[in-house]
Amino acid sequence: TMVDIVTHVSTAPFRPALNIPFPHGSLVGMQTI
Repeated sequence: TMVDIVTHVSTAPFRPALNIPFPHGSLVGMQTI
């Protein structure tokens, strides 16, 4: 979804290790933050 994309982009610089390996890394990054 758009929210997932925005979250993924916003968390990418902070959680690259979570965003790269997982398709839903945006959700993981959001939960981590």
